Formats: sequence, structure tokens, C-alpha cells
Amino acid sequence: MFLPATLETERLRFRLFNEDDLDPLRLLHSDPLVMRYLGNGSLPDDKATRETLLRIIRMYSEKGAGLYATEWKATGEFAGRTGLISWTLDSETLWEVGYTLRPQFWGKGLATEAARFWKQKGFQTFTDPFLVSLIHPENAKSIRVAQKNGMTFWKETLINGNAVKAFRIDRPAGE
Repeated sequence: MFLPATLETERLRFRLFNEDDLDPLRLLHSDPLVMRYLGNGSLPDDKATRETLLRIIRMYSEKGAGLYATEWKATGEFAGRTGLISWTLDSETLWEVGYTLRPQFWGKGLATEAARFWKQKGFQTFTDPFLVSLIHPENAKSIRVAQKNGMTFWKETLINGNAVKAFRIDRPAGE
């Protein structure tokens, strides 16, 4: 594991997911506002949510990083999932700065706070020349977060048959 089990920003706490996190992940995945721009936009059933949780947990040992359960420090409430996600995109392996929050945490700058944190951790942890955020073409709020994180549009592509806009940021010179 490259990254610690828990990390923090001013307002957020990030911790590794574990098998006890099925209910919080189910809460996130059962919200149509959240799922509207993820995957094919459908709400996953319990089996699919469990498979997602196990895939997240496996990524820690297989890739050295992954998505973290993200909590709002003020209340300890589960806010969503954020972190670094490994993808093979157009035959190239790269790291995504990912952020998915529950609607009650939107509009507070928390996604931007998380995205900036994970961008910094991504460049500190990996040697990749750039990081990306992969976003549904109609998700204007998420595109704005990527732009606030210094990312610019790179290309359109498909992930599992779903269209995404790839935004990227190059490693700062000298790092």
C-alpha cells in the first residue's frame, strides 16, 4: 500500500473502505442524482454494489491506492467516495482523480477540496506524467471541479461503452 489507511484535509477525512461499508456505499449508489452520471446511469442492485465494494478493496493491494470512504469531519457522516482510480484507457494505464459525493454535500466546495488533495497525492505517490478525471459529458458540475483542479479537456473516449470526457493535468515541471 502506497498511501496511509486514513488521510485528512481541512473538512474531510478519507479512510480505506472495508466490508462493513456496504450500507454507506449502497446509500450512495441508490441515489438517482448521484448515479445519473456514473456508468450507464442505472441504479445498481445490492449484488452490483457489493461487487463494487470488493473491487475497491482489491485495488488497494493490486494497485497501491484506490477510492477512499470520504467523511465530513464536522459530523463524521459518510459523504461519498474519492481517491485515485487506476484505469486502462485506450491501451494506456493511468490514474484518475475521482470524486463522487452525496447530494447534501454538493455546493460546499468539498469535491474541489478532495480533488485537489488527491491530485497532490497522485503526483507524490506515482511517477505518471499526468493525472486525469473521467467525466460524463453532461456533468457540468464535475467538469467545473476538474477545471478548478487545474485540469483541461484532453479527449473524448469510452469506458465500458459509456462516453466520457477526459480532463488531464500534467505533472508540474521539476516534480
